[in-house]
Amino acid sequence: MMQRLRHLGAIALSLLLGCNLALSQTQAQGEAQMPPGFASATAQANGTTLHYVRGGNGPPVILIHGFPQDWFEYHAIMPRLAQRFTVVALDLRGIGGSAAAASGYDAATMADDVRQLAEALKLERPYVVGHDVGGLVTYAYLRRYPQTLRGAMILDVPIPGIAGWEEAISGPGAWHVGFM
Repeated sequence: MMQRLRHLGAIALSLLLGCNLALSQTQAQGEAQMPPGFASATAQANGTTLHYVRGGNGPPVILIHGFPQDWFEYHAIMPRLAQRFTVVALDLRGIGGSAAAASGYDAATMADDVRQLAEALKLERPYVVGHDVGGLVTYAYLRRYPQTLRGAMILDVPIPGIAGWEEAISGPGAWHVGFM
């Protein structure tokens, strides 16, 4: 299990480190287009500073972006979700408005980041939605802390060690993973 999580972390690290500058530029664009009813803030979690955007009311939903996005990936759907949920879209460590760290870019550590952010924001039993790299973080969160979640959704990413991984990663559609 730990070897699988390390593999997830290696993938996440290569993707995250390769895009820090581009993602910071995306963050700056996102601040100018904040969805109505949402506020941008930061919080301390797991030894780093995480940026997040929050709005709405109801059961909590945490949105974790993919590659090469930041929280702004979800800006179009956030107002609609906020009609029924408390929505928190975050930037993973080292991306957008979140602080870069010397280490901790593996999926398990970033899952701890998200869990500690949820605790700091007093979000009880959130739904967690992860796309792409965010899906790997969501999977690690789900495996490590299943009792703390209301539910999880993993979008557009094969998971190492789960059926379909070898086929997905060896096909021509995954050329970018080796490139990064």
